[in-house]
Amino acid sequence: MFILIILLSTVIYLATDIYLPAMPELCNYFKVSEDSMQLSISLFILGASISQIFYGAISDKYGRKVGLITGLVASLIGTSTLVFAESADMFNFGRLLQGLGLGSCIAVPRSILPDLYSGKKLATYGSYMAMAAPIVLSTAPIIGAYIQYIYSWRGIFQFLLLYSICLIGLVIFKLPETNNFKANNATDLKIIKTNIIKILSETTYIAGTICSSAVMFSVYFYISSSPFIIQNQAGASYIEYSWMMGANGIMIMAGAFINKTLIKYFSLNKMIKIGALTNLSCGLLLLAVVFFITQLSPLFVVLPCFLIFIGCGFTFSNSLAICLEKVHKNALGVAVALFSTVQMLGGFLGSYSTSLISDDGVLSLSLAIIIPSTLSFLSIKIFIKEE
Repeated sequence: MFILIILLSTVIYLATDIYLPAMPELCNYFKVSEDSMQLSISLFILGASISQIFYGAISDKYGRKVGLITGLVASLIGTSTLVFAESADMFNFGRLLQGLGLGSCIAVPRSILPDLYSGKKLATYGSYMAMAAPIVLSTAPIIGAYIQYIYSWRGIFQFLLLYSICLIGLVIFKLPETNNFKANNATDLKIIKTNIIKILSETTYIAGTICSSAVMFSVYFYISSSPFIIQNQAGASYIEYSWMMGANGIMIMAGAFINKTLIKYFSLNKMIKIGALTNLSCGLLLLAVVFFITQLSPLFVVLPCFLIFIGCGFTFSNSLAICLEKVHKNALGVAVALFSTVQMLGGFLGSYSTSLISDDGVLSLSLAIIIPSTLSFLSIKIFIKEE
C-alpha cells in the first residue's frame, strides 16, 4: 500500500517536470513567447493548489478513495486536452484542468499517512516519501526528453494519459480505505471555515506552512526559468538539460536521507532551520555567479541549485509534521489540504513571478531563493519556541 501512496503523491512531480525539456519546442510550435509557456506551469500549480481544500473535505466525509478517484478522473480530462491541443490557450487550459485534478494526489496521500502514523514516525515515513519523490524528479525530465526525441512533445502527454488510467485502476482495486474518522459535516462550508480558523490559531501550523511555501516559491521559480536560462542563455541542449534537472532528484534524496538520520538527534524545528540555511547558501552562490562570472555555463547555475533541493529534504516532511502535531483526526483532511494549498500557492507565485520579471536571468533567480529562505528561517525563530 505504501508503494501506491508513493505513486500517487509523486505524480504531481511527474506532471510538472516531464515536459520541461520540451518547453522551448512548445514555444516554437505554438508560436508564443517564453512567458506563455511559463504560464502553463503557473496554471497547473494554481489548479493543484486551489482544489486541495475541496479534496480534503471530500476525503474527510466520504473517504480517501473517493477523493482520489474524483481528482484522477478530472486530471484524465485535462491530460486528454493536452494531447490534442492545437493552440497555446488550449494547452494552458488543459494544464489548469490537469492541475485541478491532481490536487487530489497532493492532499489525500498526505492525509493517508497521518491516518496511520503521527509525530516523529510520521516525519520518518514522510522522509521515505521524500526519498521517493526524487526518483520521479530525476527520471521525469529524462523520460520526457527521450519521448520528445523519439516521438514529439505530444507523446509526453500520451504517456501521462496512460499513467493516469493505471493509477485510477490501482486506487479502485488495490487501495484500502484508511479514514476511520469520517465526518459527515466535513463538506459543510461553515464547518470548513471553523476548522480552518482553529487550525490557523496554532503558531506551529503558521510557521510550518510559511517554511514549506517559501521553499516552493524558490523551487518553482527555478523550474519555470531553468529551461530558458540553461538552454537558451547557457547553451545546453534539451537532452543535456534533462540530465541536469534529473540530478536535482538525487539531491532531494540525499537531503531526505540526511534528514532521516539527523531527525533522531535534532528537533523538527532545528532540521527546518538547517534546510533554510542550506537554501540561503544556494542563493548566495548564485549571487556570486552574477558578479564574478562573465561567461555563463550551465554548471554555474545547476551546481549551486543542487543545494536548494538538498534543503527540500530537510524542510517538507518536517514542516508537515510540526503542522499536524495539534490537529484533531476529524479535521486532518482539511488541515493537510490547507497546508498543501498554501505550499502550492507559494509555488504558483514563484512560477508566475518569472513571467512578470523582465530580467529572467541568474540575478532574479538568486533573489528568489535568498528572500524566501530568510523568511523561512525567521518564521521558525518567531513562531516556535526552542525546545
